[in-house]
Amino acid sequence: MVVVAKASAKLAVKAKAIKVGNGFEAGVNQGPMIDDQAIAKIERHVADALAEGAKVLTGGKRQGARFFEPTVLSGATSDMLC
Repeated sequence: MVVVAKASAKLAVKAKAIKVGNGFEAGVNQGPMIDDQAIAKIERHVADALAEGAKVLTGGKRQGARFFEPTVLSGATSDMLC
């Protein structure tokens, strides 16, 4: 599990560096979700994972109306929503 923890930590650092915003702006790497249902689905998945014992390494929250932070979770299992 040490390898997984190290890889997850590195991935979290990279994810945290992703710039979220208008996809037409310079330097933006991740644009908005397509609709409110997409945001709701992400929020359900993250909430389910956390309720089942996963931990947020980075992200995990909505940013404005249609944006969601790049998210890395640790401790996810196949029993969680996917």
